[in-house]
Amino acid sequence: MSSGENQGARPLGEQSAGGEQSAGGERLAGRDVVMAVWGSLRHDARVVRSAAELARRGARVTVVAASWDPEEIGRHRHPEGFDVLTIRRPEPWALHKNRPGPVAILLRAVRVLPGFLRFTRAIRSLRADVYHAHDIQALPWVYCSARGRPVIYDAHEITTDRTGFGRMGPVVGRFERYFARRVAKMITTTRLRAEHFARVHDIPEPVVIQNRPLYREVKAGRRLREAVAIPDEAVLFLYQGGLQPRRGLEMIIDRVPEVEEAHFAFLGPGILRETLRERARALGVSERVHFLDAVPWQELAEWTASADVGLQLLENAGLNHYTTDSNKIFEYGMAGLPVIASDFPEIRKIVTEADFGLLVDPADPTAVRDAMIRLRDDAELRARFAASARRNGRWLSWETEGPKLVGLYGEVLSSEC
Repeated sequence: MSSGENQGARPLGEQSAGGEQSAGGERLAGRDVVMAVWGSLRHDARVVRSAAELARRGARVTVVAASWDPEEIGRHRHPEGFDVLTIRRPEPWALHKNRPGPVAILLRAVRVLPGFLRFTRAIRSLRADVYHAHDIQALPWVYCSARGRPVIYDAHEITTDRTGFGRMGPVVGRFERYFARRVAKMITTTRLRAEHFARVHDIPEPVVIQNRPLYREVKAGRRLREAVAIPDEAVLFLYQGGLQPRRGLEMIIDRVPEVEEAHFAFLGPGILRETLRERARALGVSERVHFLDAVPWQELAEWTASADVGLQLLENAGLNHYTTDSNKIFEYGMAGLPVIASDFPEIRKIVTEADFGLLVDPADPTAVRDAMIRLRDDAELRARFAASARRNGRWLSWETEGPKLVGLYGEVLSSEC
């Protein structure tokens, strides 16, 4: 087990976040931008932050989204100052427990095609100076709808390496390479991912814009404890996000009997929810394991801040996981939570520089257990990590990344003049 215990760790926010205006900001005023994401905006904070950043600089931004929730379908004005046009799409595979076979994949392709046609028509109905595709699922439709205008491709992940793609990964990779070599600019979320994309697609290294939350000063509260009646004296460990495979969730449940008296909360939906609940029941620890539904991202920080320790034990299930910096790490830090996190390079960099947690091999049950017990028992260490997280809150925030996005847009727009 390793940690970021740098006793003299400095606050990084004042050095990195800055309030400076990007050189490209003035070029955005009055420009039309169309962003597109094959998903709902309800829990996609990265898209919302990006659109809001451009809108604050005077751009007229419309986000085309896709949702299976009838309440989201249609046009509306987002509170952050941009327009949203949401079309109807089928539920994603991730919401279903059973993995699809070949016949199911074919049937789903037929079922999803009308949604992609609606998505494309919505994008083509809008005129823009710049088009912005979020992730590979949106890229072909955006590129083919841009009418020769510049396209920015924002790869949130190494999609071709995600476990859900399986044998389709190489095929998707060839499509991605074709479009990545033709867009005006490419963005991704970590340095390791940028190096990967540059190497496999033979393109200039993408711009790195990390998936950080907006800065907020959040005070510790009791929302989680009150929601599930957790005693004030009990140390509360939190995992927030989708309850999906390869995220170390079974490892967490299996450690609960060994970390006596502590409580564990899982905040979010996912296909593993009932499996994890049954696992906790079989281990006899149901009274200390709590499952809560996802909350709007605007409220997430208050819920997060009511825990004592944040958990992010991603498994080393491939390049996509190994190269992530994990938005949860930033969210935990912003809320002043010490973390126990997988010792992967990009995660290590964040946790060590801001000095707010312990790093472990997520495949080592003993290391995970020892880290949990250490933070359960050492209130002084928890307090020091929490103070360091809050001290570095601005460095962990979107305010360090937003100017990079504006600068990138300035380069794209200046090349069009």
